Amino acid sequence: MMETILGGGLAAALIITLEKFAEFLIDRFGKKRSATDIALLALLRERIRYLCRVHIAAGVISYSDREDLMQMHDAYHKLGGNGNLDCEMGEIMKLRRTE
Repeated sequence: MMETILGGGLAAALIITLEKFAEFLIDRFGKKRSATDIALLALLRERIRYLCRVHIAAGVISYSDREDLMQMHDAYHKLGGNGNLDCEMGEIMKLRRTE
């Protein structure tokens, strides 16, 4: 029962967040983005932020993980993402690499 309540609450919060993000994109670019683009931007932003935190905390990153993060960050920008993740990516670029 608790999982259902929490799951519904989280889903509602995600929907509200995506709606606000859609409004932001419309204001910024003057056109409506597809729901797929909005969802992809939100997922990329969350995943990049999470992976940056993990690798920065560890103090190292593999070459392939860094390359994956760079590609995700590039795709995020191409889809209209802002520069909020640039600082984290700058820290990623300074990390010692393994492999």
